[in-house]
Amino acid sequence: MPNGAIKVSLRSKDAFGVDEIAVRFGGGGHRNAAGYNSYEDIDKTVELLRNAIKDVGKSESERFRT
Repeated sequence: MPNGAIKVSLRSKDAFGVDEIAVRFGGGGHRNAAGYNSYEDIDKTVELLRNAIKDVGKSESERFRT
């Protein structure tokens, strides 16, 4: 990627919406396929992605409880 960016591609087989994660980082896509470019180093990119997955996972599970 230009400027040292990391291309992050997200995929999901179930009801988990990866588009919400991509949008948080300035990207986009569809519920089951989305992506974004990260300008952080690889360790920071993974850390931020893991935290976003946890956050979205919590909000997804709350939707099914109500």
